[in-house]
Amino acid sequence: MPEVYLTTKQSPSTKANSRSQVKGRPRCPSQKEVNWLGLPHEIWLEILNGYSLSVADLVHMEQTCSFFGGYGLTEEAARLTMKRYRNPRFGQMCARINGSWKKRLHTIDQLSLHYTQLASGSYQNVFSSGNRVFTWGAGRFGQLGNGGQDDCATLSDITDYIPPEMGRVVQVSASSAHTAVLTNKGMTFMFGDSRYDQLGQGNYDASVVPLLVRGNLSNIHCVQVACGSSHTMILSDMGQVYVTGKGDTGQLGLGRSVKYCHGPTLLPVEADIKYITAGIAHNVLITNNGGVFTFGSGTGGQLGLGGTKDVYQPSMVVANFQDCMRDGKHEVITSAAAGVDHTLFLNNKGKVFSCGRNRDGTLGLGHTKITVVPRMVEKLQNNTVDNVVAGVGMSIFITEQGSAYWCGEGVESLEKKIALFPTELHFPDKLKAASIGDDHIIILTRSGKLFSMGANTRGQTGHSTNGLSVNNFTEIALPI
Repeated sequence: MPEVYLTTKQSPSTKANSRSQVKGRPRCPSQKEVNWLGLPHEIWLEILNGYSLSVADLVHMEQTCSFFGGYGLTEEAARLTMKRYRNPRFGQMCARINGSWKKRLHTIDQLSLHYTQLASGSYQNVFSSGNRVFTWGAGRFGQLGNGGQDDCATLSDITDYIPPEMGRVVQVSASSAHTAVLTNKGMTFMFGDSRYDQLGQGNYDASVVPLLVRGNLSNIHCVQVACGSSHTMILSDMGQVYVTGKGDTGQLGLGRSVKYCHGPTLLPVEADIKYITAGIAHNVLITNNGGVFTFGSGTGGQLGLGGTKDVYQPSMVVANFQDCMRDGKHEVITSAAAGVDHTLFLNNKGKVFSCGRNRDGTLGLGHTKITVVPRMVEKLQNNTVDNVVAGVGMSIFITEQGSAYWCGEGVESLEKKIALFPTELHFPDKLKAASIGDDHIIILTRSGKLFSMGANTRGQTGHSTNGLSVNNFTEIALPI
């Protein structure tokens, strides 16, 4: 391999040492040396992006390295990232953030903050890694998206079903029998059961392969998707929410009279939404300033509105986060997780709040009483939590250090069958994410490895055991 050089422009005082060279590109004696410092910002950004540097990396380089000082890498990173949006949306997004590069960076961070790599439905799972997407488990309704309807204990690579020009998958979601994936170009694909048009295709036809959601989303850049049992929510880059599917208990948020919705329909809520999550039949919306709306099934108190009635339109969770005011500093809710009939809320200081039915101690409050307003999980106060997961009768909390806690009904060989308070989940590696199915758990470590345990009747643990349960966390083999 030929040796390559990058020659930098020297000041007069150091011209004698101008032969200092750094690896960069082939040096050709017959050509003049290139003044690399004079390259356009876009070229430097492309070079730096080739090393997988994030926006945060670029900001740090501009602030700490004199070489890049004044190059405007921060603003260029924001501008070029924004240009990935489809043209009809770019003007609106720029107007939304008023042209400020700081606001641009904040918006970019918010759009990508909650990208989920791992999700579990009742008996199926979906995982995105790099440029690839894998599914495994139950496939009866086509929810694996691999072209068939058989259960599959080994991971299926469904990447080729997403056209390359549509972008790479950056976020996934799954529920009872349908699955959704979102690309970095704002495209939403869904597959599986569609008896209530939860796939957003305007019909009731199930699909065994990923289908692009069009209709009202044709010119919309989507930034998040959330699957409920028989409905789906989609969030746009403009902070608007679209819903499709079943709404018998208010989970569509379109009013008591709307039982079904055919194709993505705009949810009328007067707020700039930045985060969405869906439980089996209830939803949580979080606004750009930390406000919280809930709607849908409320029979267990999971809406946090003070009662147990179903709510058919988004309603603000008012005065139920008083514990968020600490030491005179305003703390706001930034994300949430919704289970069958309980909800977890996470604030910007890593504190967790919970509400809902609380069977077997799912809320981590030390009792099993229904809790109809969010209460702080006091036992986690000494931890900074950055990820919460709500499943069937169980909750998992992952800290910023990568440790994890669980409460509720245990799965197989967890130390306790029932934990009323958060109990440490002993694991040899640091955790990044987790997902919970009907009776199984999937763990993603920070090193990129997958582990699972629990029931395996449909191959949902990713292990071929002839239906026998996996009683300890066991690594899942990823396809090469």
